[in-house]
Amino acid sequence: MHMHCKRCEHCGTTKGRFHVDHIVPLNQGGLDEISNLQFLCQSCNLRKSSSFDSFKVII
Repeated sequence: MHMHCKRCEHCGTTKGRFHVDHIVPLNQGGLDEISNLQFLCQSCNLRKSSSFDSFKVII
């Protein structure tokens, strides 16, 4: 993850607001480490939050 290059890791957009997201959520056993973080646009992050099991992460 490059902090200076904001691009949604799911849809690829470079426009709009971005969230730093845990790839594997903390409450699902994910770690609070850089290797478990990604940039997601607001839309993808909100969609992921409501349907983690069906959301596919692109790394």
